[in-house]
Amino acid sequence: MNIYMIYTLRLIIATIIGALIGLDKGVRGRIIGIKTYSLVCLGSCLVSAICMIMTNEIEPTTFGRVAGSIVVSLGFLGAGVILVTKDYQIKGLTTAASIWFTSCLGLVIGTDYYWLAIPAVICYFIVFVLFSKIEDIYKRDDEEDEDKK
Repeated sequence: MNIYMIYTLRLIIATIIGALIGLDKGVRGRIIGIKTYSLVCLGSCLVSAICMIMTNEIEPTTFGRVAGSIVVSLGFLGAGVILVTKDYQIKGLTTAASIWFTSCLGLVIGTDYYWLAIPAVICYFIVFVLFSKIEDIYKRDDEEDEDKK
């Protein structure tokens, strides 16, 4: 397979995985959905792919610096979705974390470590499906306790 096909495949996979995560968030009624997550994963994949090319052709230390910059810069994007409500509740932390995670997935896919991306996505869905159900159970128990008081 030629190098252009390999990088194109990586970009397509990153877009699809980002879309799956975004679809999950969109179904849950979150503001940030399929397009944002797809672009975050795709962008990180693209940057990591170009860093891989640069590492081979230009300078070996390039990838580490650029990958670190991506992780830090996505913190700023994530910070933009974190809100404090009037009653001092913090909203958007999970969304910020999932944006950061999606970016990391893009980096992993762009560097050809699919074997690492697939279990990471499975773990993501375990966190959001299974752990959400566990949180709901605890929230219901807390509400029932408050009603008894």
